[in-house]
Amino acid sequence: MICIDCGTEYEGSFCPKCGQPAKTGRITVKDTLHSVFTSFLVGDNKFINTCWQLIIHPGVMVRNYLYGRRSKLMAPVPLLVRMVAVYLLVKFLLDIPSGETHFISDDIRGNIHSDSLLMFCGFMEHVLKNNVLFALMSAALFVLPFYLLYKKKTIEHPGGKSLSLNTAEHFYTLVYVGCMYMMLSFVLLPFHGPEHMGIKSVADFVRLMFPVIVYHQLYRVGWWASFWRCIVAWIMVIVALIVFVLLTFGLFYGFDAVK
Repeated sequence: MICIDCGTEYEGSFCPKCGQPAKTGRITVKDTLHSVFTSFLVGDNKFINTCWQLIIHPGVMVRNYLYGRRSKLMAPVPLLVRMVAVYLLVKFLLDIPSGETHFISDDIRGNIHSDSLLMFCGFMEHVLKNNVLFALMSAALFVLPFYLLYKKKTIEHPGGKSLSLNTAEHFYTLVYVGCMYMMLSFVLLPFHGPEHMGIKSVADFVRLMFPVIVYHQLYRVGWWASFWRCIVAWIMVIVALIVFVLLTFGLFYGFDAVK
């Protein structure tokens, strides 16, 4: 038999070179419905298992993924993209209005006399309204603080070695934390009105605890050790954002002055 995909001659049900099945039929309505079901709902075992593991013991799941036990787990970025797609679909079907995200308030915007800065603010608003980009940007902001705060800590590898996480592994960990935020967003969908501010305040505290829980389980450190590191990471990010905003204002006003 000759593979219709790569042209390799072989015997069996699958091509040994590219994995193409020996028999491929016409695409049917059943195939289409199955594809949609798999992509957006619950047809992917990896998707379901990873979400469940993030609920019951997220830090242990992340540690297993970093070990290399990935056959039953979904990578964090594809998981985040799928969660956002399902979230937006459910939100659309329930006809839930989207809240407006403003990078800079209208009062401050009215006092900005830099066209370049206003264009930059508009760009940032588009980024903040994109759930995937916002989650990835948030993870990127916290990578360096968590890397520095846990630089001297290691996790035990099943092979007997101690594993010190690099920045990429911290990024993956924080994207998984972003996936936990998305799961909480699903729970909060029915509570989108201003009358549910109390519930949203509790949810904000729960969000703060997600990285505490993950790093507590990931490194097997105490709750207090994980909590204070999370607070310090937030302080570092806030200071960095303040410096970024000040430099951005100065840069764009200087650029317009030169023009």
